[in-house]
Amino acid sequence: MSSNSECGLVIYNFNDNFASNNNFYFNGLYGLRIYSSGNDNVIYHNYFNNINNANDPYSNIWDNGYPSAGNFWSDYTGVDADGDFIGDTPYNISGGSNQDLNPLMYPDGFISELDSGWNLVSVPFLGWIDKNYITVIGNNSIYSWSEAVNNGVILEFVYYWDSNMQQYLTTDILSTGYGYWMYAYYNCTLLRT
Repeated sequence: MSSNSECGLVIYNFNDNFASNNNFYFNGLYGLRIYSSGNDNVIYHNYFNNINNANDPYSNIWDNGYPSAGNFWSDYTGVDADGDFIGDTPYNISGGSNQDLNPLMYPDGFISELDSGWNLVSVPFLGWIDKNYITVIGNNSIYSWSEAVNNGVILEFVYYWDSNMQQYLTTDILSTGYGYWMYAYYNCTLLRT
C-alpha cells in the first residue's frame, strides 16, 4: 500500500480485525490510520516507511507479544541491547496512547511464527534466504538455526514439494512464492538475521 496521496490504509469504524504482513510506504499523510471508532484491531508484522507512519486515537493492539514482535518502523530510534532483533523500548503511535511494545529492528526481520508441530511457511519478502541465516526465538532463548536444531527447538530439515518428481525434498534455501514444511518442537518465531 504505497504512494497514495493520503493514506495507505484507513480502518474506518471496523473492530476486531488483523492487519499483518503488509508494506506501507511513501504515503502522503499516513501509512495506516484508524478512523471513526476502530477498536480491538491487532496490527503486527508490517513494514512502515512514511512521513507519518500511523495514527490511532482508539484502543488497538500494535504488536503480537514477545517474541513474535510488532512492526518495523522507519523512524524508530530505539536500541536492541539484548540482541533479539526486537527494540527494547516501545514505539509510540501518534494520535493517542497506543504503542508497539515490541518493534522490529530490521525491515525484513520477521519470517514466520511456528506452532509446535508441522507448519507450512512461505517467505514474506522478495528474494531468498538460506536457513543458516535464520534466527530462531523459542523456548525462552535466541538461537541460530543450528543451535535451535541442537537444542531440540526445531527439526533440522525443511521440506518442499517437487512437482516434477512428485515427492517431498529437503532444501536449505527458501524462496519467495513457495511453501515449505517445518517442524517445531516448541512455539517459536523465525527472524532473518
